[in-house]
Amino acid sequence: MEALKLKGLQPVWDKTIIDESKTTANFDVGTPVKKGLAFIPDKPWEARSAHYSNVIKDNGKYRMYYLTHITTAKRSVERENRKDTIEVLDTYVCYAESEDGLHWERPSLGLYEYEGSYENNIILRSIDKPGEEDFFDNFFVFIDENPACPPEKKYKATAYMRYYRLGWYSSPDGIHWRFEAIFDMPGKFDTLNVCWWDKEIKKYVAYVRDFHNIPEDGDLNRGIRDARRTESEDFIHWTTPELITFNESDDYPIYTNNVSRYYRNPDIYIGFPTRYEERQAWNDSFEELCGKDLRLKAMETARRFGLTVTDCIFMASRDGVRFDKYDEALFTPGPEFHANWIYGNCYPAYFMWETPVGDGENKELSMLVGNLYAHANTVYTDVIEHYTLRIDGFACYKAKYRGGKVVTKPFIFEGDEMRLNFATSAKGSIYITIRDEDGNEAKTCELFGDKIDRRVRFEGTELSAFAGKPVTLEFEMKDARLYAFEIR
Repeated sequence: MEALKLKGLQPVWDKTIIDESKTTANFDVGTPVKKGLAFIPDKPWEARSAHYSNVIKDNGKYRMYYLTHITTAKRSVERENRKDTIEVLDTYVCYAESEDGLHWERPSLGLYEYEGSYENNIILRSIDKPGEEDFFDNFFVFIDENPACPPEKKYKATAYMRYYRLGWYSSPDGIHWRFEAIFDMPGKFDTLNVCWWDKEIKKYVAYVRDFHNIPEDGDLNRGIRDARRTESEDFIHWTTPELITFNESDDYPIYTNNVSRYYRNPDIYIGFPTRYEERQAWNDSFEELCGKDLRLKAMETARRFGLTVTDCIFMASRDGVRFDKYDEALFTPGPEFHANWIYGNCYPAYFMWETPVGDGENKELSMLVGNLYAHANTVYTDVIEHYTLRIDGFACYKAKYRGGKVVTKPFIFEGDEMRLNFATSAKGSIYITIRDEDGNEAKTCELFGDKIDRRVRFEGTELSAFAGKPVTLEFEMKDARLYAFEIR
């Protein structure tokens, strides 16, 4: 087996580095903690919706973009070789900002009128665009870090518009936007399509939505929603989107993808796809599931609206095309109450950041997740909630009290110090053994505790003695969890 060349933090949920044939500890998906509401769309122009929220951090400030929809009429159209009844939507792109990512304010921008007033946070309005009866179904914003990007186009956004087309906007300040063009790109883009200037490969990268296994009658909803990767050198001409592939996981629909490079190691891509699960028929579980009457009412518009539920999974990749997709849900609708377990739960916003825990000595990851909650008369509120996870804690290897081990594939490193992200019980422990291909090895003393960045020492030798050689690491674990390691 050829030795890997590794640098930086190595999360163990990146299966590239794990020798699963020798690993006996169990793989365990993380458990996010819901902290409470972060944002409620309660302004008249928001109509209880805050769809496809995405966040950027800009000069120390968090900036959120989200959609709201107000139905103005309904009409019949012929599309994709079938007739549809569609809502004519007055769609708004709205803007909010925050100092901490948790408490949000809507600045009064004075750009668009709503019911006679310009006192609102609307930055774009679909009904004011040429062609009319157009709408946005997402609006994804990023700061263009391409050194060749002109200042007046520093902020860019992609938007699904004009019936299954993906277009883009530019802005000098993230507030005032100018429509640029429609991309000549195949796909079905009614989801949050993500994009950025990738400094690692010096190209623009986008992950967009399409379908595969579409039946002969062309019914997209009986096909499988998927994610595809495309690249561009100039943000105008794009490669044909390539279907991302997975491990031996089942081929089921994913609604969004939320792919990015992991901020703790940009060699690794991570994603948080919202998983779409449409049951084929009403059954006894639906009879007992919360919100029965609302589901039946929703099915009068389309059967799938009452038969579909959503959650969110986690995936990771080294090349951005072949992903390890973990089927156990990371975010779930949670305990049943009258308003959840519907089509619209568990849509993470695009962004994560570190927040202090307790007195601030430790930190954790914060994420915002959109959850659609149902109310009487099929009125819905799309709230944004705050969740936290352990840093690197999307998944881990867990050993029970009787023990287990994690073994890496051979790899080559440079450095003289190891750091560990791990947790044990009071009686639990981890021992680490490093071995080279000549049989030389060194072992740590007993490690116990709970720390994201614990320094590790090997007894009787310096770690630098193994630098530049193919080595493996073996973690012997008892009542312990292993999240990541780093050799510096």
